[in-house]
Amino acid sequence: MMKNVFNKKQVALFIPLLLSACGGGSFEPNVIVNDDDPVPPKVKKEYKPQENDNNGNDNQAGNNSPSSIVTPHLGQSLDIVRRNQARYKNENGELVRLEDDVEINVPLNPDHIKTITHEVFPEHKNFKYIRIGIKDYQKFARTESVGKIGKETVFRQGASGTIYYQGDRTAKELPKQGVVSYQGDWFFLADIKRDRLESGTFYVAEKEYSNPNTYSEDVSRTPQRGGHTAHFTADFDAKKLEGKLVSHPRLPLGQENVKERYHIQADIKGNRFVGKATAADKEDLYLHSDSEQLEGGFYGDKAEELAGGFLTKNNSAFIAFGAKRNENAVDTEVVMDALRINVDQKEDFAQFNLNSFGDVNKLVIDGQEISLLRTNSRFTEEKEVTLPSGDKVKVSVCCGNLDYVKLGLIDHTSDRYEPIEEEEIEEEEIFDEEDFEIANDDSSSAEDGEQVQGDHNKDDNNENATNSTENNDTIAHNHLKPKEELRYTPFGKSLFIQGVRTPVKEMPQNHQVDYQGTWQGYFTKEKSPMLSIAPQDSENGNRANFKVDFANRTMTGELQRQDGIKGEEIKIEAKIEGNGFKGTAETGAYGIYLDKGNTQGNAVVHFKTETQGGFYGKNASELGGSFYSHDPKVGVVYGAKQVEQK
Repeated sequence: MMKNVFNKKQVALFIPLLLSACGGGSFEPNVIVNDDDPVPPKVKKEYKPQENDNNGNDNQAGNNSPSSIVTPHLGQSLDIVRRNQARYKNENGELVRLEDDVEINVPLNPDHIKTITHEVFPEHKNFKYIRIGIKDYQKFARTESVGKIGKETVFRQGASGTIYYQGDRTAKELPKQGVVSYQGDWFFLADIKRDRLESGTFYVAEKEYSNPNTYSEDVSRTPQRGGHTAHFTADFDAKKLEGKLVSHPRLPLGQENVKERYHIQADIKGNRFVGKATAADKEDLYLHSDSEQLEGGFYGDKAEELAGGFLTKNNSAFIAFGAKRNENAVDTEVVMDALRINVDQKEDFAQFNLNSFGDVNKLVIDGQEISLLRTNSRFTEEKEVTLPSGDKVKVSVCCGNLDYVKLGLIDHTSDRYEPIEEEEIEEEEIFDEEDFEIANDDSSSAEDGEQVQGDHNKDDNNENATNSTENNDTIAHNHLKPKEELRYTPFGKSLFIQGVRTPVKEMPQNHQVDYQGTWQGYFTKEKSPMLSIAPQDSENGNRANFKVDFANRTMTGELQRQDGIKGEEIKIEAKIEGNGFKGTAETGAYGIYLDKGNTQGNAVVHFKTETQGGFYGKNASELGGSFYSHDPKVGVVYGAKQVEQK
């Protein structure tokens, strides 16, 4: 067995960084307020500006419209149910079916519809961003029985499986204008009715032992004559989605084999849509009931695909559908941002997309919404939730004076990890004690709003056996492997930023505007400690200041550290593109000192990297952006609000 050479001095390098925020005087600017804008109070519980962003996101800082009754989600699933056909002899010697009232007619149970979170469902060959179908389908599944033969109390036969739809990578851009068409597939699961009468050759069985479903119908399976096909047109000008779900019965060539089952009408709201489905044939054997609870969304960076589903009013059918855009070359406009930057010291810093349902006050982790609404008057606020998977998520969200862009830190932990056995640790993962002597320098400092990672235990020789064991456990849990693959957000710490963009047609054209705000960042390099910069609202805190010239399409700014010492700032220069900007972020003459006391010699980083972001709210009232670097490791998010020109 390989010897574990970790010691207590090295434990400090793995202690999670704590996020601190400094109070003090507020930098709350004099905000430019339009006559038709609500005036957000400085302190208000769960503040929600009431306006429409013309991207279909009603009340983008908190949607309370009637259509929001239908909760957005990345997907749903429902298991096929098999009817209990158990029989026994009564006192007259007759065979009688058990539980006649329950098991002969079995409606679908809305409580059994599952919202998909971290699970990964099978791919569909026609789609890249959505998954749809019937998982683990068996037409003749294994019989389930309890009791003696002929006297069973449980006896179930028939098909088994799970109908589902699932999307990933929610759309951040939507077609600018006009009508766009989508085409795809749909699947259904109907209730159980033992004595359904067969109607023609379209339906397979007179008596179903389990829920009738897509595969119960005798449809053409050839691409030319379809099967169950979905057809949609999305009018992004009018914010309307229309569609139809069609079946193609297997009929002799020359006979019309198109049977419309549902007509769909929905309102497009950002990258989501909500609406209703109307049954085309009220006498249809399975699909005869309407629904007013249809919900779905667009997926892929540029809304290349869509997916959704609905349950009918009388719980007689559950439908899942998905489709792919027919047009390849479509002009799009960015309507929202949602991203994270990994800031785990032992990993490469990198940027990833987050899923978003278009509400700036709701963070989506593993398909689960986490509210970012303010519940107190503090500048930053911490949230802690447990996901359906059992994972723990802590979120620190900033800033109290920003309504249309949110930023902060996500700390995602899980018990679904198990330690790697000691002998599995590769040789190069064994750290040399000499390389990490900097962790034991007691002269390192951390001022308010800044934290340096290090070991502050001065007397290692006085550590008792209990503490040694605890330290070894800390080290062991840094070598982990997943028991199962997660679909969405990986574990660890990440900075995040999200917001709903100002429509391009509403961007200022001839103004020069100042913005004022704050920023949050993490910095480190090889054999150096990690420095964290926390967002602050104090006058001398960590500040973000920008000058934006909308006429010349330019933006300049600085991210300043506490006390604003010249040479320690990060300079930003960018060009405005549509409703966003792109440029560079570069350290000043002194760089960023990882240990401000300069006790570790060369513990300073210099970098020049790309930054990008967007404008948010009416008349671009707020802005936000981010940047990152691999070497040195840098991750930063920033946000700011317009200030009144005097």
